[in-house]
Amino acid sequence: MSGKFDRQAFIEKFVFESRENVLKLNRAFLLLEKHPSNTEAIRDSLRLLHTIKGSARMLNLNALGLLLHAMEEATTSAEKNLLFANAADIETLLQSLDRASSHLDEVSKDGQSNADFTEWLNRLEKISKNDIKQLEISKPQELKKPIRQVSFDRSVFIDRFLTEAEEHLQNLKKFKPDWVTKPEALENCVRSAHTLKGSARMMKFENVGNIAQRVEAIFRTLHKGTLVWKPGFLAALQITFSTLETLAATIRTTEKDTLDNTALLDALDQVAMGVEVDATHIKTVSPVEKNIVISDPKAMPTQLLGERLIGAGIITPTQLLHVNQTTDAKVPLGERLIALGYITRQQLLMALKEQRSSRELMGQRVTAVIEDDTSSLAPVRMEKLDKLIHTIGEMNSQHLRADEHWVTLRKIYESLRYEIMVLRRVSGQSAQVESLEIIAEKLSKQVKKSREDAAGLGLAVKELQAEIMTMRMAPIKGVFDGFPRAVRDLAKSLGKSVRLVIEGEETEMDRQIVESLNEPLVHLVRNAMDHGLESPEERAQKNKVADGVVRIAARHEGNAILIEVEDDGRGIDLGRIRAKALEKKIVADENAAQRLSDNDWLNMIFLPSFSTSEMITDISGRGYGMDVVKTRIESLKGAIEVTTEKNIGTRFSIRLPVTLTSMRALIVEAGGLKLGLPVTAVTETLKIRAGEIIQVVEKKAIRLRNQIIPVSLLSEIMMLPANDGLPADEFFVVIAHAQGERAGFIVDDILDERDILVKSLPKSMTGIRHVSSATVASDNEIILVLQVPDLLRASKDMAQVPTIMETKSTGRSILVVDDSLNTREIEKTILQAYGYLVETAKDGVDGLDKIRLKRYDLIITDLEMPVMDGLTLTSQIKADPSLKDIPVIIVTSRDSAEDKKRGIECGANAYIVKGSFDQTNLIDAVESLIG
Repeated sequence: MSGKFDRQAFIEKFVFESRENVLKLNRAFLLLEKHPSNTEAIRDSLRLLHTIKGSARMLNLNALGLLLHAMEEATTSAEKNLLFANAADIETLLQSLDRASSHLDEVSKDGQSNADFTEWLNRLEKISKNDIKQLEISKPQELKKPIRQVSFDRSVFIDRFLTEAEEHLQNLKKFKPDWVTKPEALENCVRSAHTLKGSARMMKFENVGNIAQRVEAIFRTLHKGTLVWKPGFLAALQITFSTLETLAATIRTTEKDTLDNTALLDALDQVAMGVEVDATHIKTVSPVEKNIVISDPKAMPTQLLGERLIGAGIITPTQLLHVNQTTDAKVPLGERLIALGYITRQQLLMALKEQRSSRELMGQRVTAVIEDDTSSLAPVRMEKLDKLIHTIGEMNSQHLRADEHWVTLRKIYESLRYEIMVLRRVSGQSAQVESLEIIAEKLSKQVKKSREDAAGLGLAVKELQAEIMTMRMAPIKGVFDGFPRAVRDLAKSLGKSVRLVIEGEETEMDRQIVESLNEPLVHLVRNAMDHGLESPEERAQKNKVADGVVRIAARHEGNAILIEVEDDGRGIDLGRIRAKALEKKIVADENAAQRLSDNDWLNMIFLPSFSTSEMITDISGRGYGMDVVKTRIESLKGAIEVTTEKNIGTRFSIRLPVTLTSMRALIVEAGGLKLGLPVTAVTETLKIRAGEIIQVVEKKAIRLRNQIIPVSLLSEIMMLPANDGLPADEFFVVIAHAQGERAGFIVDDILDERDILVKSLPKSMTGIRHVSSATVASDNEIILVLQVPDLLRASKDMAQVPTIMETKSTGRSILVVDDSLNTREIEKTILQAYGYLVETAKDGVDGLDKIRLKRYDLIITDLEMPVMDGLTLTSQIKADPSLKDIPVIIVTSRDSAEDKKRGIECGANAYIVKGSFDQTNLIDAVESLIG
């Protein structure tokens, strides 16, 4: 019986279950940190610790069992002595849990637990003995901030991190010295190094982060032109990239990036300063052997699978060498090992399960883990899925053709019935009529059969498509799960108090999208904590609670997934964005600046190398993070919008398709081509007359329910020939939205709305502007699917409409008083679009001077302004007999009942809160007061 006991199989199961329990323990301890007396969290902690301890002891994992027993005793003592409110206590428990979590890797490799936990056992014993003061004195520095290595259970993110790191490394390895004269190429290198650095630091891979930071600094100085290229630099970069690849391989097998790289970092610092470094010297300080270069990244997962099998004692190095020398490397390594009889299918599955344990932490079944594995089996299975989706596309085209054939047959049948009716009237019930009746009856049966066949095929296609789409779906929980501990540790390093709120973690979407979301979400969360949230002292000055809030949420919204990252911090300073844009000549001058809306300024944060931060830190401030976010989201056929309010906070809203393989699309015709627009980006469609086109600030627009919507010819944006058949007096318009803006696109015709299967563009078509993908119609015609955010950006700089009607003046004059130039110009533009004559003033004193020199029909004023505020201005207007009849509208962000009362008491005729401000509110108020 003892010979049948497969201890390694039990070890694998133990590691899997323990990882899941460690994640739950992290949540419980974080909850106790916020609510020390939470009995449910205490009970869960003790139960989970006891479970892991018991299993460890049954498998003779003595060191790990001893550590868990000490944690259990310490937790019991903390409950009894009310110690969970003590920072040192909870920090010790969390860091002990980190040690246990990282030790699971060693257990998984060799089935042994011989680690030395003496230091942590001593700390835990102090908690058990209620000796907290001594605990705090013993290691004060370590307990005040998170540890730098393995500070949270990162296994849920490691595979995803390595996949992204590999992409960035491959991008960096393409670097050539002649790129020094190519700003776009250098900018791409900076972005890759910056993203790699940020991801590594979020994952607590200190060595990868430090090296990537130096690489970023080198490329950034090259991009700025402050670093003169020297021959020795290339060797330094090549060895650095090899070092990073070696670190990636080490992380994949050990989840650690341990490496003595001090000398290499010093050498890279010299390169960044322009000091010539000898290539031989670089080789001597390199922490890796100079012949270690992973030239084929596609081979890494296969090689690492072999290393894992060797480490587990399943195969020998000789067997691995034999299989690599005698079999086709294109076939997955696992399959080749099985074919040669070196391993069983069960052993392979167990190895793959451990290798992709992060999938299991998402709560998926083992089979789902293997199917989703991106190592040796994944390319085969994902390729099969892609082929199935392609086949469904062909079946869908067949279904559409069958539908069209049925419609054609029905029309022929109806024509035949009509001819029979006419013939009967002329000749009565003749033999010819009877013969035609028989033919019509046969045709009727064929029409019915054709309809049934088309319907049956359509139902089968939809069911098959739905089933395959389900196979591609995964919950976003796997991405969200890593943030609680990471946010907690980053908050401590920033000296901020942060409460993380997570919503909708069970929301499912295409797993390819899920796997691509970690990087942009990390950037957004990091920026929210670093730039958005204030320090506790600053929040106290603003009468805010000490805890800043970061909210991450996901939910279905129509045919899309909405993901929000929100904070309740200081908001984005539009004034600083404006100043920086003018300083960097992104906006030419003040005249150009006055034409931009608040949303235009906000969207500048997504520009490459743009940052308003006055201090560059390791965490942020170099200006590449938000560009990475936008680029990644749009590559997933999504869009991102940002809204912000001073001292209220900022929200980033990401809209993504549920799946990358299909979408609901509006099919239109423009310039003789059929084009598709994602329905999720379409607000509405309408038909307008040429006379409804107006000109607003040198742009063409329409009024739609008191909103000014810019319009443009879609064929002109797409650089297609105009349709000569376009009616001169009417147009079809599609209203689309993206990044907080709306625009109308004039099309030749609106053809259909239907579900389509999306196909990637072939290489020959990848250069087409504003196109994201394509689909195939029933007649095999290719329909291009457009990228709406690109369309909106392109439409801003074009004069699009053939017929122009100038705005008619109402003759009514309005003075807008506001210390914000942006606000003044927004209100001015809106009012001018409705025919009002508008002037502006920068504050109350400037406004009062203008009012005394000229008679206005209405005054619109802000409340808080320098020199003279809106209340004082309104009071002085109402106190002057010659001015008191002029209506005054206060537009302000202050929305308290007390402020509104003060506005009414000083004589204001209307009070509009900026928080709920839109064009309708303002125009309705103006029209009600002066017509």
